Amino acid sequence: MQEITKEKRIENTSKKIKELFEELWLDLNDPNLKDTPTRVSKMLINETLKWLYNEPPKITTFPNEWEEVYKWMVVVKDIKVNSLCSHHFKDFNWVCHIAYIPWKKLIWLSKFARLVDYWSRRPQLQERLNKQIFNDLKKILETDNIAVIINAKHECMCSRGIKDPKSTTTTALMDGLFIHNPSAKEELFNHIKY
Repeated sequence: MQEITKEKRIENTSKKIKELFEELWLDLNDPNLKDTPTRVSKMLINETLKWLYNEPPKITTFPNEWEEVYKWMVVVKDIKVNSLCSHHFKDFNWVCHIAYIPWKKLIWLSKFARLVDYWSRRPQLQERLNKQIFNDLKKILETDNIAVIINAKHECMCSRGIKDPKSTTTTALMDGLFIHNPSAKEELFNHIKY
């Protein structure tokens, strides 16, 4: 498949969105809708789905070898992100909490948010998203002591179908000490509770 420029992808996508609008009998002479196909195309390609068209972020680690090795829990909570539901193309807004107990490697804290953002910028299922973040962290940090918890509000449940504006969905994936040591799991939940 031939690689095309971002500008060409935006142009092609705009044409398809315009066709969709015409099929829905939307008046593209309306000044409020006239340029919407291009705006939607730019939003999808430059923002909502941006990581589909770019390389993954570089996640730098550094050795866990100070005078005394750090062996306590690290928790990064309340990473706020939006994704696009792959079933209805509706937003789901979510908060991610990540914890790990270091072994050989440590990671700069900002890299957690970069990794979360990378996996969120594509049509997603919450369960798959949870697993993608979890698996990447396990590989990057070379430890099983990982926990990833996502709490999300899905617009497809809030504004269509059942129309329940208050429901949220939580997914949690854990391994290592977070599974085998009840006090580690309890400490994690104490850190992330509101």
